[in-house]
Amino acid sequence: HWADPIHNIPDTADARRLAYAERKKNLQVRYMLSAAKQCIGHDTEGCIVVDVGCGRGYLTFALAQAFNGRCKVIGLDNNHSSLEAARQYAQSANVSNVSFLAADISEVDFEDSLKDASHVIFVALHACGGLTDCILRLSRRFKASCAVCCCCYRTHPALRNPRELWQCSDAPSVSSNGMNDNVAVIARLAEAHQHPQSPRAKLLFNIWRLLADEKLSEREHSGSSVAIHRRLSLFPSSASPHNNVIIIKRPHSD
Repeated sequence: HWADPIHNIPDTADARRLAYAERKKNLQVRYMLSAAKQCIGHDTEGCIVVDVGCGRGYLTFALAQAFNGRCKVIGLDNNHSSLEAARQYAQSANVSNVSFLAADISEVDFEDSLKDASHVIFVALHACGGLTDCILRLSRRFKASCAVCCCCYRTHPALRNPRELWQCSDAPSVSSNGMNDNVAVIARLAEAHQHPQSPRAKLLFNIWRLLADEKLSEREHSGSSVAIHRRLSLFPSSASPHNNVIIIKRPHSD
């Protein structure tokens, strides 16, 4: 039952949580699981998957089951109570290929955590604001693939690097929130879900992210001729009408 988020919740007496899992979370987890499989492919031996913002482990345990112990899954979150619930479930279900780390993403020593990996995948279900940009930066640094669900475009500005990001938008000036004026306007529009142009604003915002990633990858790994596949996808409307998913597949040999 790991792949069904309903069975990953230690407190099954929480009716509201169960109802949300049945109505939305299951669909979101299955979609992200499919995206992660696209990134990993068939070569899972020695792979480490980092689930950023894992919460209680909805996606973490689904990944652990899907790859059947052939790769290690690390759940990362700064909410200690959620991680304790996830650890309790891992112990009770005897899930051996997962571990959980309570930390802010900016404080993690990934050099040490990922040193034994043959290849790395970063995944995130609902990476709010600057958290998406931080994951994309880590993806470039470790030449890792990633599948990131983007949301809440103006939050976590401290995780953005204004000297690197948004170079593909029209205005070069950057304000204290890590965004130039044009990007800030699009971010506000992206979060205005009832506005008819909100879906287009989300797409534009994330297209800028993909274009910036392409430019920065070329700069940081100059001389590499390896093809990197980038695409932007959408959750099914039944799962969420508001989320874009960035998928970047970097070859394992890169």
